[in-house]
Amino acid sequence: MVIVTTLVMTVTAVAGIVGARTAGLLASFPIFGTILALFAHRMRGAETARQVLRGMVFALYGFATFFMIFGITVTTFSLETTFAFSTAGCLLVQSIALYLVRRQRGEGAQSAAAR
Repeated sequence: MVIVTTLVMTVTAVAGIVGARTAGLLASFPIFGTILALFAHRMRGAETARQVLRGMVFALYGFATFFMIFGITVTTFSLETTFAFSTAGCLLVQSIALYLVRRQRGEGAQSAAAR
């Protein structure tokens, strides 16, 4: 966590120099995911690391939805309304992702039982 915090602080510090787009490209999600996966792999093995990365992929859809809605509504609505819409959109997307993960997990268990 110290490494990721340092990376975020560094990207924030250089954002004024390199510009917003480049700073966005340097965002720490790939690094953060790699660190979490490495720790999971070290502690519990490859399957756990795979689950961590898969979970992050599904979580990023909600994250992207939150900021997309926020960016669209921040100049039109009050800050409270903007956060409410963004949070609702994020929760909706995350609920759909959770449903799909559980459905896929159920299908995998059924096909394994059929063998």
